[in-house]
Amino acid sequence: MLLVSVLCLATAYVLEGFWQIAPALLACLGIWVLLRRQSVGWRASGLLLGYVALAAFGIVSDLNVALLLVGMTAALGAWDLTNFEETLRVALNPETGSLLQRLHLRALSIALAAGMLLSLLAYSARLNLPFAGAVALALILVASITAAGQQLRKVA
Repeated sequence: MLLVSVLCLATAYVLEGFWQIAPALLACLGIWVLLRRQSVGWRASGLLLGYVALAAFGIVSDLNVALLLVGMTAALGAWDLTNFEETLRVALNPETGSLLQRLHLRALSIALAAGMLLSLLAYSARLNLPFAGAVALALILVASITAAGQQLRKVA
């Protein structure tokens, strides 16, 4: 997922003539690989923060939103999977870890697909939503995802 994220963000920038950003993104990927054995939390969160900043700048610079969205979704998925990998390391037994992994991957794929679809719909609709309305919708979405996750845990 991380490679998809880097390629999408780099492509969005390079297509608009911001070719200088491509080496920086590739350097981020290289740093990720070099620090693979280090503390996961700060590395994954730092990289996600960098990608969010690059995507936000890309949107302001009127870059290809579809590429930025796919790149950010892949970066978010990579961040989540990296953090979840740490959780699996402390699983009590392999059977529990396998079940947790299946449930988590199912929930993550649904959340990422729904988020990408809703983002593309919102972008194509060009709704002028006030900031307070966007925050309210985001809170409703977070509450819905949390409730869905709790229901998945109850089923398992």
